Amino acid sequence: MEKKFLNPHEIPVIPGTEGWERMYPYYYKFVPKGVSPEMEQYENEQFWFIDNLHQSRPLLPFETIVDDLWWPSLNQMSTRVLCFPTAAGLDHRLVYGWVYLKKIPR
Repeated sequence: MEKKFLNPHEIPVIPGTEGWERMYPYYYKFVPKGVSPEMEQYENEQFWFIDNLHQSRPLLPFETIVDDLWWPSLNQMSTRVLCFPTAAGLDHRLVYGWVYLKKIPR
């Protein structure tokens, strides 16, 4: 068996968690398979990693308001104020409430 990172669109369903996607806004989730081939290809070509440093547990649905506040601030600070030359911000998605990040390269 080949060892590799899981494709975010092929993560198996955990018994008892069916329908978890309905609790979160659409823009936090990976695009469902077959809905948008361009977005699915974009997400599949990226290296996504779990953010256990800032969120050590799954994000609850009502806690997404906190994520809505700090996410734009972080991206604006790293691209407009400090202008890190190697980053154009961060992208993020949720899987079962866990936050996955990836760097947006320039």
